[in-house]
Amino acid sequence: MAGKIRVMIVDDHERVRHELVASLGRSGMVEVVGATGCAEEATRWLTERQPDVVLLDVKRDDGGGVDLCRRLTGNGHACAVLILTSYLSREEWRDAQEAGATDYLFKQIDSKALLAKITEAVQLASSRPDGGARGA
Repeated sequence: MAGKIRVMIVDDHERVRHELVASLGRSGMVEVVGATGCAEEATRWLTERQPDVVLLDVKRDDGGGVDLCRRLTGNGHACAVLILTSYLSREEWRDAQEAGATDYLFKQIDSKALLAKITEAVQLASSRPDGGARGA
């Protein structure tokens, strides 16, 4: 893998976004290309900023986390979406998988483990026969 992994953070809790930006920035392996709580902004940034990985809080105040996951993974976008959640829900994980999510992680994950999951997601995406592109 050449260069830093491009990560976009989509979480409607500002504190969580700031903590993730700081933690990932210290790693030296990741370039945070955007951090937002706004679904529309995230959708627009996907094309503009072309992240390799999106960290997505699926339990959004607007209730549209799974739909946002579907938008982020559809239309041929090559990014992997890692769901971040505070509460385990088998139904939510199933819905997120069906929407194209790569993995389902607890927000309490430590930085080293999160970096490993981000790296793994990029490697999985690049090993797909379509070069990482996903269909709608």
